[in-house]
Amino acid sequence: MKSIVITGTSTGIGYACSKLFIEKGYKVFGSVRNDNDANRVSNELGSNFVPLIFDVTDETAVKESVKEVENQIGDQKLSGLINNAGLGVMGTIQSLSAEQFKYQFDVNVLGVFHCCQAYLDL
Repeated sequence: MKSIVITGTSTGIGYACSKLFIEKGYKVFGSVRNDNDANRVSNELGSNFVPLIFDVTDETAVKESVKEVENQIGDQKLSGLINNAGLGVMGTIQSLSAEQFKYQFDVNVLGVFHCCQAYLDL
């Protein structure tokens, strides 16, 4: 069975991608940020969805998630990684705080970097 990792699978595009890949016969390892989302998405998408609980801004947690994927796929390689997790902080540059802008950067840029770096060997 082909496997893929998708970040940000709780809602929206990540959820829809997960559903589509499962329909196409893939095992989807999907990142969510909490147990409630893990349980809900698992119940909705079935046994070919494996939740990975981490925030893409947490480099250590991202690296830990690789171990779980490796344990499940064994000697196989991933068919892909979809870096979907992201957010937009709304407002003009004058109204955003540096903390808000940094958080957006951490999720949308560093999160992609963390995931690519961690999963590249798979």
